[in-house]
Amino acid sequence: MLVFAKNQGFRNTRLVENAFVLGAGLGTRLRPLTDDLPKPLVPVGGRPLVTYLLDHIIDAGAKRILLNTHHLPGAYAAAFPAGHYRETPLTFRHEEILLDSGGGLANSLDLLRASGETTLIANGDILTDFPLAAARDAHHRAVSAGALATLVLRSSGRKCNVALHPASGLITDIRGQLGSPLEAQHQFTGFYFVEPKFFNFLTEHYANSLSVAGANPFSIIPLFLQLAAAGALAGHVEDTGSWQDLTDPDSYIRAHQTLFPQGYISPEAIIGEDCQIGGTSYIGGGCDIGEGSIIANSVLWPGAVVPPGARLAECVVRSGRQSGKRGTSLVY
Repeated sequence: MLVFAKNQGFRNTRLVENAFVLGAGLGTRLRPLTDDLPKPLVPVGGRPLVTYLLDHIIDAGAKRILLNTHHLPGAYAAAFPAGHYRETPLTFRHEEILLDSGGGLANSLDLLRASGETTLIANGDILTDFPLAAARDAHHRAVSAGALATLVLRSSGRKCNVALHPASGLITDIRGQLGSPLEAQHQFTGFYFVEPKFFNFLTEHYANSLSVAGANPFSIIPLFLQLAAAGALAGHVEDTGSWQDLTDPDSYIRAHQTLFPQGYISPEAIIGEDCQIGGTSYIGGGCDIGEGSIIANSVLWPGAVVPPGARLAECVVRSGRQSGKRGTSLVY
């Protein structure tokens, strides 16, 4: 039986200093962009995707950031050789086997519980600029009423499967698993805040999954459902700003269109005569585009090569690769 004490005290209502970034996924749906890089390190606008998220949570007050890794872990050390970003320490916890969204937390409990304060948890493949302050404050209010976690939601999206009670601010169902009479109208953003007692709850139910050697993969959703059934899972709807999850090459191209609505051509790119580069194409530094090529709504990583006379639309060409002569919605 779950029992949660109300009117719990909490510290530091102005900042959330601890953050955990889920970076261990395989990025299967984004292949082949993730063949040589973990998904959070795939370049967006010439810089690793995860750095946009790191900027966001550091600006929200994070002083300590933990990232879990699995696929190509050495790439993180190469991307952050000094072990920090913007002078904020980064700690990496490797998973020998992929542990999923719940197992990754269990595998890092010793670090997550160290501060005894609120922790922000975020998926490492999200590109967003929505403000976190209102969600953080909503979480602290929910904690005072007995909640252990607060999910940040949107009122539209590809997967609106979260039911939220408008008066109480509590989540009543996810994916229809609890039979709530409320309609599921909200998209989970991949951001959520948790209290230290959440980790006690995680320990209680998954004590046999805490060691690296014996850990078992499991999703965080069943824990959310248990909290929702106990009236201890809050939700905050944040519809300001933009929010995108990079799930496939199409969403990857759309992310560039969001960041560069007028397109971008690096001054270090080599552009042949009679080329046409239109739409919202992003052309990285050192690209070599052959004469007479036509490129529309495509992304070229630094050092990509396009042969003369090519016709590319909605394509991605990676560093050190040469595109074909023609392509629509292809990755080279």
